[in-house]
Amino acid sequence: GRLQVPVLKVAILDNSFFSNSNHPARKLVNDLARAAIGWTDTNSQDSLLQKTESIVGQLLSDLSDDLSIFDRLHRDLLSFLELEKKRSNTIEARTRKVEESKTKVEHAKKQVQNEINQRLEGRIINDAVTSLINEGWFKYLFISYLKEGDQSEAWENGLQTLDQLLWTLE
Repeated sequence: GRLQVPVLKVAILDNSFFSNSNHPARKLVNDLARAAIGWTDTNSQDSLLQKTESIVGQLLSDLSDDLSIFDRLHRDLLSFLELEKKRSNTIEARTRKVEESKTKVEHAKKQVQNEINQRLEGRIINDAVTSLINEGWFKYLFISYLKEGDQSEAWENGLQTLDQLLWTLE
């Protein structure tokens, strides 16, 4: 609403405002509107709100017969939006990476626990040894699986060692 007076002033000063879709004032207003799509006061996009208020404030205080202020503020808005987009993409990439890591960790835990459970199934083993396998050896297998995968030599050696331990206890 506070942009009405500056835009009206531009329309009065520059006849090309209505006929030129690339008019700096129109581009500024259109890009401000595009940036605000989907924004709500609960979105916590304070930087967009602050930038918009700053642009409107500058227009209200600095607008004169020189309409180049619209072009300058439009460039400022575009660089701000580009920076925000990069920041958003970085956050999105980090979030995706964290989720992928969580999925990988959960899969590794399940795989290790399945391997241990298969080997312990049907065997009667001392509680101390069971605790050693389910805690200490689990960690070793888990780290081997995460670092090198289930086709690695470390993973295979870890399972063979577990098999040999269980064989000696029988």
